[in-house]
Formats: sequence, C-alpha cells, structure tokens
Amino acid sequence: RHALRKADPSDPVIIYPAGTTIVGEHWGTNQLLETTVMSKRTDGMWDFYVYGTDGQLSDSTKTEPKPLASPVQCAGCHFGTREFEPEKSFPDPARPGPDGPREFLSPTAGVDAALVDLLNEHGRRSDSVLGVYATIFLGQLRSTVDSDALSDGDRKLLNKFMGEDG
Repeated sequence: RHALRKADPSDPVIIYPAGTTIVGEHWGTNQLLETTVMSKRTDGMWDFYVYGTDGQLSDSTKTEPKPLASPVQCAGCHFGTREFEPEKSFPDPARPGPDGPREFLSPTAGVDAALVDLLNEHGRRSDSVLGVYATIFLGQLRSTVDSDALSDGDRKLLNKFMGEDG
C-alpha cells in the first residue's frame, strides 16, 4: 500500500519501504522446491535468502535450467535488465520451460493485461524487484471493488490507478 500510495499512476515507479519482505514459493509438479525471500534494508538495498524443501537456508536456488548462488546471483538477476518467465508473459501463459509448464498463479481475476501494462513491474524493476506483486495486490482490490470489504483507503488507492469503476 505504501509503495502504491507514493507511486505516480502516469509513470508508476514502485519503491517499497524499508522492512518490506517479499516471499516467493517456487513449485515443481505438486511439490514446493524452494522459498525465496527478499527483505529491504534501511539503506535501500535488498537481502536475499533461499530456503530448501526442508526449510533450511540454502546457498543456491534449485530453479531450472541451473542453480543460482545465493545471494550473489540473486542480486545479479534482480539488478539486471533481463525479463524472466513466467512473469515476462504474465498475464498471458508462458512458453513451457525445460521441465514443463511455467505458470504464475494469481489468486484473483482482477489482474488483466491492462493492469500488467500499467505497472510494468517485471520489466521496469524499479526497486530491483522481479515479479508482479503490486499488480496482484491492485488486482485483488479490483476483484473486491463491489464489496463492502474494501476499505475507504483501498478504494481510494484503486481509484488512483484504475479510475472510479476499477
């Protein structure tokens, strides 16, 4: 919410506040392969962590096509400019990878191509964040726009980016 409140809808650069923690689960066929964590420090940089299926801290990812050393190669990708699947194609389906289908599972129907294009999080990578986290959050707000569950603050935030009717 903080990052979106600070962003300009005409050129939305998403900058997360210190203390923000982003958790990603990487799944194989019906199996959690690893959990990755990014945590923003007070100096504006990010710390990267990878946890294996056993929940223990790992020194590398298990992602295909090759493992990446953590945190060095994590930082390399996040601070780079290359886009990765499945976020690169999101919300459209990604091409299959070396181990089969690659999907980004969104818990909401409120995410569409217009919202993805508006924020362009994965391509812009304005805070060294790979992913579509603010996009999914706004999509969740869009999905509840007709609900009393949407707070006045969230309704205002949604209207800022999507207009009165979301």
